[in-house]
Amino acid sequence: MNTTTIGSAGEYAIISDLLLQGVEVFQTCNDTENTDLVCFNNGTFKRVQIKTITKLKTKSSVEVKMHKHIKNADHIDYLAVYLTEEKLCAYVPYNGEGSIILALKRAKNCQNKKRKWFYEYMEYV
Repeated sequence: MNTTTIGSAGEYAIISDLLLQGVEVFQTCNDTENTDLVCFNNGTFKRVQIKTITKLKTKSSVEVKMHKHIKNADHIDYLAVYLTEEKLCAYVPYNGEGSIILALKRAKNCQNKKRKWFYEYMEYV
């Protein structure tokens, strides 16, 4: 599969997951401001950038690089991550980070300090 097809599959997986969580979802017509979706939940609108990840960065975590989006960080409220291998979705509040690492398993060295766990972000809030 090419990257466009993989990205589209990730977008539809995120949309499906959000709808099942009761979130109202609006797709953008273009991606000029790095916004893939606009979500309405609990009386507020939030802009969402979707990233589809096909493999783990390490044996225990995924990394999402945001190098292209830093210049327009104020146009993204949430980063939605779809992990194809596990068919999991996460919704991380975005604050302009260059990259975000989400742990799925305990690291070999048992390091837990400052780790963000993928499972903590599976519910859109």
